[in-house]
Amino acid sequence: MPDGSLDVSFNNALHFEKAPGTYDVASSVLCVYPIGPGLIAVTGNFNAVDGHLRGGLCILDTLGNIVNHYLDGAGCGAYDYPMVQQGGSACCPASGW
Repeated sequence: MPDGSLDVSFNNALHFEKAPGTYDVASSVLCVYPIGPGLIAVTGNFNAVDGHLRGGLCILDTLGNIVNHYLDGAGCGAYDYPMVQQGGSACCPASGW
């Protein structure tokens, strides 16, 4: 929200899960991108979201719900997301998404 408070209509309870046997302490969301009207791409170090296999890439609607007809299954698989530094924050891919 503009005042910094959480949007109570957004699903803030998504569970990002790591693949079994990985050595990282926790899953992580690296970047959030608006990709079109009503769609948000979430990338990061996770294997599943709320039990749905996603392979590090998940598409959400603007209410925070998983959109199942995009990238259903393994997501995009293993991929090194290129990062650039902008405004002191490393979260934007070099491709300019």
